[in-house]
Amino acid sequence: MSSSTEIQPTAEGDLGRTPFAHLLVYAAEQQLTGALFLHVPGGAMHSVRLESGRPVKVQMGDGFARLGNLLVDAGLIDEAATTAARAVPGLIGESLVAEGHITRDALETMVERQFFIRMTLLFGLPPKTRYAYFADMHEIVDDGAPISTVHPLAVLWAGLREHAAASVMMEPVLERIGSAILRLHRSAAIDRLKPTVTERAVLDRLRQTPLSLQGLVEANLGDEAMIRWMVYGLVIMRFVDFGTEALPLFPEQPSAPPAPAGSVTLARIRLQPSAPRRFTAAAPDDVGDGERIKPQPRTRKRTRPTNPDGLTGGKSDPPQSSVAETTPQPPAVPKPAVDASSVAESIDGDAPPAMPTAPEGQPDAAHPAHALYCLAMQRLSEGDRKGALAACQLAREIDPNEPDYALLATWIRAILGGTNLESCVDDLDKLLQDRPDHVPALFYRGYLRRRIGDEAGAATDLRRVLELDPAHQDALRELNRLERRAPAKRPSGLYRS
Repeated sequence: MSSSTEIQPTAEGDLGRTPFAHLLVYAAEQQLTGALFLHVPGGAMHSVRLESGRPVKVQMGDGFARLGNLLVDAGLIDEAATTAARAVPGLIGESLVAEGHITRDALETMVERQFFIRMTLLFGLPPKTRYAYFADMHEIVDDGAPISTVHPLAVLWAGLREHAAASVMMEPVLERIGSAILRLHRSAAIDRLKPTVTERAVLDRLRQTPLSLQGLVEANLGDEAMIRWMVYGLVIMRFVDFGTEALPLFPEQPSAPPAPAGSVTLARIRLQPSAPRRFTAAAPDDVGDGERIKPQPRTRKRTRPTNPDGLTGGKSDPPQSSVAETTPQPPAVPKPAVDASSVAESIDGDAPPAMPTAPEGQPDAAHPAHALYCLAMQRLSEGDRKGALAACQLAREIDPNEPDYALLATWIRAILGGTNLESCVDDLDKLLQDRPDHVPALFYRGYLRRRIGDEAGAATDLRRVLELDPAHQDALRELNRLERRAPAKRPSGLYRS
């Protein structure tokens, strides 16, 4: 294939300039969806699938930590069972469960361990390892298994625990903070790190008494090497509050308790303000839908790659090809009833508004649930997903029988992150039991089914949507993508000398 038709990476570089931990932090900050390839000099090529900034799949070019081998090493099966399972088409784990060699729980536990082991190894790759990131091409990293639900913070912490010394940025970062007092950010999600008992003691001490790096070492809570990598990790994840307005990675925000249904007024609702986001227009599709446009071959000189290192220089805007959005929009809001007199008065003029506009700061007394729904939609458009969910839940308390409120709440939970998508599908199953022809619920269930690997169920839902609404563009697009799915092919021109 000629170089004029090669697919160029969105960003590329080496781990000697941008360590793997910094790549993951940047991906989480920008909520990147795509494929990250890591080419070890003279060795294998590994790949990581990113969805909304989270690593959800990892494939090792050298076959490191195969599931069958891990199960044998753990004493759960023998070599004969592994050999027989590999001879059966499909996933080896599913074959072992079907044959009764292991339980479903044992399989899921080992799959999570495999993900941790493989991701952890990537933190220790040599500095000369080349990386290349391809936006919106996450589906080329696929093994047919469900995506991992391991939290990115746990992955980062485990990787740094084992291989922080391999990062060329650790010493410069620690030198930069010098004798500064280290104060944990109040929104830092400490529990997400899954720290050991010793690490927890260090974190608890910092919560209680801010200390400098040297002061923390002198507190004798652990060996100096452990303290140093922990502080390095806390700094790059922005868990240390240096007095700026920067939020930590995946911040925890306490949710307000729901108000009683009988006394809900919009004037008294306080929702979390929208967090500032850089490159908002380039935010990836939610729930792993990154296939907004096809990657286009470039015939001209490559543009300068985006710098994903938040500590070593400035950032440039992502290429325009990663900006277009085709994520299905939230369910359409049902319009409240309009009385006949208001319609009659508007025949000769403009159409009546979908909802009466209440005075600023006042509740919509006629349709409080609908007004809360509109507020949820507004918060969602501003990127305040937790605030949107809080408003939507209040709307559901007022009108628990409105399916659109339940649907929106389920969708927000699906895109919040850290949510089990299968539970979201279960919620939509219940909704559709009472309303089997509810088009938005059918579409979103199909959309989520594809994300959890249930392609047959997704196709059934999408076809039903098109039977009920032949002009449903989102369903047409999703079904077309589902039906034309081809075996993954690695793009050409990943690494050029």
